[in-house]
Amino acid sequence: MNPFSIKLNAAIPIKTKADTSGFFASHPELVLAAMKKGAKNGLLASGLLFSNAFSKVTPTGVTGNARKGWKVEVVDTPDGCQVIVFNPFEYLAAVDQGRKAAWVNNMPPAESLTRWVQKKLGVANVKAARRIAYAISKKKSQIPTPGQKFIEKAIVANQGKAIKIMTSYYQVALAKIGAKSNS
Repeated sequence: MNPFSIKLNAAIPIKTKADTSGFFASHPELVLAAMKKGAKNGLLASGLLFSNAFSKVTPTGVTGNARKGWKVEVVDTPDGCQVIVFNPFEYLAAVDQGRKAAWVNNMPPAESLTRWVQKKLGVANVKAARRIAYAISKKKSQIPTPGQKFIEKAIVANQGKAIKIMTSYYQVALAKIGAKSNS
């Protein structure tokens, strides 16, 4: 199963002429480690912000598992680090972005819809629920489904907060570097 994911990157911004003098010149490993730690902490906090925002707007479906399924992972990259906010329910991409008619030349899985038919439509008989689920699946394959764009809306609504979070973590890292350079 391919997870539905959003990636945020943070490069370590120590490349200027001013950065190569003073404390950085004599202790580059300490400065880079502090900046990387600030970037990782900031990305983790931003990732958690987005994960929470995504979970609030993710459609609940039958079980609510997709809404509860958002996870955050921070990984190192060659020039910094990256946070990945992901959900293992791959159908969320179709819900968020929409899908064309005759989606990949097949129907949405009727098995997944059977439980939905039973819960949402109140059809207790499994055989009847399967027939209804098959009919829904067949019809859904013939018409396009517009995307709900819930991820984009959550990103736009929270990007300012994420920038403030990242800025504050970088400032803390720089303050710690400043304190070390004065001692």
